[in-house]
Amino acid sequence: MKNSNFIQKLAILLALCLLTLIYLIKTGSNYLFLLDAPHNKSISGVVLLYELYSGREFIIFNFIVLLAIPFISNFKSCMYGITGFDRMIVSRIGRKNYYKNCVIKSIKDIWYFPIIINIFLLIMIHIFYVPIFGPNVKEYGMYFFNSDVINIFFITFIQIIGWSLLNIICFVFSQIIKNKFAYPFALLIFTIALTLFLAIVASIVPYDFILAIFTPFTLLTSGMMGLWYIQPGLSMIIIVFLSLGIFGILILITLKFLLKDGEIYVKKLC
Repeated sequence: MKNSNFIQKLAILLALCLLTLIYLIKTGSNYLFLLDAPHNKSISGVVLLYELYSGREFIIFNFIVLLAIPFISNFKSCMYGITGFDRMIVSRIGRKNYYKNCVIKSIKDIWYFPIIINIFLLIMIHIFYVPIFGPNVKEYGMYFFNSDVINIFFITFIQIIGWSLLNIICFVFSQIIKNKFAYPFALLIFTIALTLFLAIVASIVPYDFILAIFTPFTLLTSGMMGLWYIQPGLSMIIIVFLSLGIFGILILITLKFLLKDGEIYVKKLC
């Protein structure tokens, strides 16, 4: 029953991704990266996949993923908090173990999603548009490495970590937001609000590459820069790993704060 539930969620997300891809291909003349693809031999399926994620011209795909992630595993945690069922679990195993189990579950429930989605989309792009691997990506932009094969493995590996962190952030939201209607939009609103704030700051200070580290969009797609252009290659790799590290630290700090706050709440009851 549990596996079928996740298969249903994954199937729905894949269907939404496919519909988005079909829509983009049908309206390709409106998007520069799709318009150039059939005529530019340096553009491969991997490049198109990256552009699909990047949100520079079409950001709906990213919104779909940000709306889907809160439902993958932590919507149940939100409901437990609303109904008070989590208190029964905490009283049995302790709050620290409860948080630990939920964080591990957040990772286990989503780590394979980027792998399946990327393989699925690359196959669809290959069938409907261009070959998965192109002969050369230098002309269009190498992103991380001058190899489509290495790029897709690296991007997917980083996405596994990034999506896991986003799902853990959703668990944090499930402990803060005690409303089943507000919770599903929390990750999307948080991402947009923080990114817009950074965009305002970026218009004042000249350190775009530093500010880009703090946008959750980087967790969603490694090296994705929708509002800032960062030179592909080493600088982008550094930004990605710094972003993963900073968000990981912020999550740990927030979880410790919630743990301490929960202990204070229990003492007050006693």
